[in-house]
Amino acid sequence: NPLLITPHRYLSIAAEKTNDDEALIQSLSVLAKMNPLDAADVHFRLASAHFRKHQLVLAKRQAMMALDKAPRYRDAHSLFLKIVEQLDGEKVPAASDKRPETPPAKKELP
Repeated sequence: NPLLITPHRYLSIAAEKTNDDEALIQSLSVLAKMNPLDAADVHFRLASAHFRKHQLVLAKRQAMMALDKAPRYRDAHSLFLKIVEQLDGEKVPAASDKRPETPPAKKELP
């Protein structure tokens, strides 16, 4: 029955053990919508799966949701910091952000 939590929970456990991140993301996404008992853990595991697939924006969102449910979740904090660090490293300044490298004009004194 797809409306029960138990099959999705077992599918997520099996997907984690077989390193199948696609199935893990699918099963945890469904679980997150079903109001699980440990929602912070579900969001953390979902963030970890997105992080492994280099889907950093989705991983950041899920890590923030885990921290929203459990603000002192240390593993979620460290994962969030890793995600933010990688996101900052990927940002490349736009062409309009670069300043021209011409020296400033010298003013002549009268």
